[in-house]
Amino acid sequence: MKNVKFDLIRYANVWEDPDMLINNYTAIEDKRILSIASAGDNCLALLSHNPECVVAVDVSDVQLYLTELKACAIKILSYSECESFLGFVPSGNRSTYYSYLREELTEESRLYWDDNLGVIESGIIHSGKFEKYLRKFSQKVLPMIHSEKVISELFQEKSLGDQQQFYSEKWNTWRWRILFKVFFSKFVMGRLGRDPEFLKQVEVHVSSFILNQAKEAITSEQAFDNHILRYCLTGSFQELRPYYMQKDNFEDIKRNISKLEFRSGLIGSLDPSIEKFDLFNLSNIFEYMDSTTFQKVASQIQNLAKPKAQFGYWNLMVNRSLIDPISEIKNKCKNGMDKGFFYNEFHINELGLV
Repeated sequence: MKNVKFDLIRYANVWEDPDMLINNYTAIEDKRILSIASAGDNCLALLSHNPECVVAVDVSDVQLYLTELKACAIKILSYSECESFLGFVPSGNRSTYYSYLREELTEESRLYWDDNLGVIESGIIHSGKFEKYLRKFSQKVLPMIHSEKVISELFQEKSLGDQQQFYSEKWNTWRWRILFKVFFSKFVMGRLGRDPEFLKQVEVHVSSFILNQAKEAITSEQAFDNHILRYCLTGSFQELRPYYMQKDNFEDIKRNISKLEFRSGLIGSLDPSIEKFDLFNLSNIFEYMDSTTFQKVASQIQNLAKPKAQFGYWNLMVNRSLIDPISEIKNKCKNGMDKGFFYNEFHINELGLV
């Protein structure tokens, strides 16, 4: 990914469902966890279960600055202040809130956010390239397909049969299929949403794949409280919250916030002679790698693992599975479907004693 720029916020939210990790790891309490930072949401979510530590690693310093900012907001601010500061609810006080917590940031992070105060003032959870892409769809494209009334009806709680009937009779129009496929094509997504380099290994028909995944989410009984689907189709979480910003989890995360650590660089740059981990949240990093690079990184990750370590990761449109002596122990969430509906597979692998 040497042609990818990492000097911007690519993701302001994490689009992988933390329930998949939390419900499928054998245990989290007192475990050492290595987690891809991304936008920090799942690193924070894992803190709610009292691990020994969560080490957030990312090749992008900007994503680490974002994760650190969210962590400092949780540490310093009240729940309602944090909602306002991050952008879940409207606020004119975000620069004031920032002044409360900026001294808690590392020097590099503070310098970055001092120079990007406008991003904070506009609500950082909407600031990523991918979020701007999704909001273009919800604000510009979807209104050409469905009325506000129909969009609102989608998110009303229904039985499974009623939700499927709604999709068939009201939602699945020719406009929906055609405009969705154009906007979520490999070409448009690569330039407006992600990066062409991130899609180089993809061989499936991108827009057809995502349309089918969206159908599965929309026709689900859980569509009404899927915060990821809600944001994708409305450009806002509305009354829903990601795991780390749910009231029941917020105070637990605040109590454990000192257990969050940061590492900058590739995951393979960590020194296995210094630190080992029980649990890994690997996001979907394998999606971007050719098979040779994947095998190399898989070996590096195993060197960082304690015996019986567990590895959680997602496949989107490129199938990857960690090599022996890794064994598959689960690939589906115990409780409900994956809210990150566009992912094709979720894996939990366990390292055998060797």
